[in-house]
Amino acid sequence: MMGLAGAFLFRLGDYQRAMDWCTKSMDILENLRPHIAYAHTLVYAGAAAFGLDNIESAINYWKKAIEEYRAAGSIWGESTSRVNLSEALIAMGMTDDAKTHALEALSLGNKMNNAEIMGSAFTNLALISVEEKDFSEGTRRAEQALANFQKRATMRILPIR
Repeated sequence: MMGLAGAFLFRLGDYQRAMDWCTKSMDILENLRPHIAYAHTLVYAGAAAFGLDNIESAINYWKKAIEEYRAAGSIWGESTSRVNLSEALIAMGMTDDAKTHALEALSLGNKMNNAEIMGSAFTNLALISVEEKDFSEGTRRAEQALANFQKRATMRILPIR
């Protein structure tokens, strides 16, 4: 429940209080590993740290979240954490590591047929290409991202039968 409070406060933009609640939640859940709730809390702690401009802490939280999701068998959780981690690594100028995690997220997204994950991974790959001054590759990756986000939007509006 405390992790959810952290998530809620994060969405409100109150990053410090979000971090406080996530820290309390992690202290309790840490001994229950592997546990999805612990991994989720790590994700929101990473997001709060990123919001507080503590990118190194965000990276560490998301790396731990990847480990926890893998231990719990959550491909979805691992893939979203890799997207987050890739974004933080891009912000730190660590494009080689960012590319590794974006490509892994893309592979996991493809395995799940998850257009949203794939779109996010392609977005990060486009940003990396631009950072590397490879604008044609950046454009190609951006087009792939857009195609996946459009696919995801179409999937959401189709009637359920």
